[in-house]
Amino acid sequence: MFANLDQKIDAAIKPLADFCLDILFFPIPVGGGTTMPFIVGWLLLGVLFCTVYFRLVNLRHFKDGMKLLWPKNNDPTAPGSYTNYQALATCLSGTVGLGNIAGVAVGLSAGGPGAAVWLCLMGFLGMSVKFAEGVLGSKYRTVISTGEYVGGPMHYISRGFAEKGGHWVRAGAILAAIYAVCTIGGSLGGGNMFQSNQTFKQFVEVTGADASWWADKGWLFGIILAGLTGAVIWGGLNSIVSAASKITPIMGLIYVAGGLIVVGVNFAHIGDAFSLMFREAFTPPAGYGAFMGAVVWGVRRAIFSNEAGLGTAGLMHAGSRTNNPVPVGFVAMLGAVGAPGIPSVGMLSMVLVLESVGLPTEAIAILLPIDRLLDTVRTAVNVEGDMVGSLVVQKLAGDTPKG
Repeated sequence: MFANLDQKIDAAIKPLADFCLDILFFPIPVGGGTTMPFIVGWLLLGVLFCTVYFRLVNLRHFKDGMKLLWPKNNDPTAPGSYTNYQALATCLSGTVGLGNIAGVAVGLSAGGPGAAVWLCLMGFLGMSVKFAEGVLGSKYRTVISTGEYVGGPMHYISRGFAEKGGHWVRAGAILAAIYAVCTIGGSLGGGNMFQSNQTFKQFVEVTGADASWWADKGWLFGIILAGLTGAVIWGGLNSIVSAASKITPIMGLIYVAGGLIVVGVNFAHIGDAFSLMFREAFTPPAGYGAFMGAVVWGVRRAIFSNEAGLGTAGLMHAGSRTNNPVPVGFVAMLGAVGAPGIPSVGMLSMVLVLESVGLPTEAIAILLPIDRLLDTVRTAVNVEGDMVGSLVVQKLAGDTPKG
């Protein structure tokens, strides 16, 4: 019965999904037999535009963003739901594991060691986009009935377009609704369901694989994860950011520490690893095609890893306590470089490249328990995915805008 229902749902949605995929992932030739998906090229143009338009804001105001993470540099009486640090920690909670671990591994396996350089470079450039997302999220935020501040692309798209009047009002409402619906799908599929499934599989593997008592208890594992997640989100927005601000630093430190152990044990190969990464980033032996392949895969996985351009920074930083939206952008852009940002991306890149220049394969096993631990912790709390769904529901319910 349920199998037939699944097939009917797939058959009904597949034409629309294929149509969207054909547009968003339309292959654009970039030379050397390499293609770049349209959506990746579009996001790359956005990253470059913001970096130039805001005159390297990622360099000029990096220090200001770091200062704003400390409570003494913030006004506790300013309107908002939580601190700048809590907003940043919650944003970062969505990039550990799925983004920085799995994403980087896929990028390097497909684009080669040279992709590591482009991954880090795109993380740096992506700061400008996150700056814009943070500012807009704060500027066009709303206050819901509980007194909490929420915002994000669906807010600033609809309200920003409405300021122009005329047909822009309807266009903004339509685009905002499309983003909201797509975000629900992304948070459920790419966030909750995928993470829960992967966490269960990894847990079964380390507890005996097919012989594990948990092997056929996926339903029970799911109930436990749902309970842990519910314990966090039951208290609302403030409970979510409170949990994230405590767990995210621990997750980042565990991962970076594990990477440092692997790199430290194989200190003699570090020079060769750096040489290989930069050599293949700019002058790969296979020529221009391999060069563009490294660039494309580096860009693709960087976008997935730091989430620049996805709008998640605007969702979270909208609730930051502030009297001015611009400083919020300074903090938001740190999400592209702070742990787990460029440091953890670089760390995993180094570990994987070290393997190719002489690191024994068995040494990679040191990181596997850390990987599984991070995925388990992140999924149990899954703060960002659940908050995204909550914010979208609040938006669709029609809360009163308030600057």
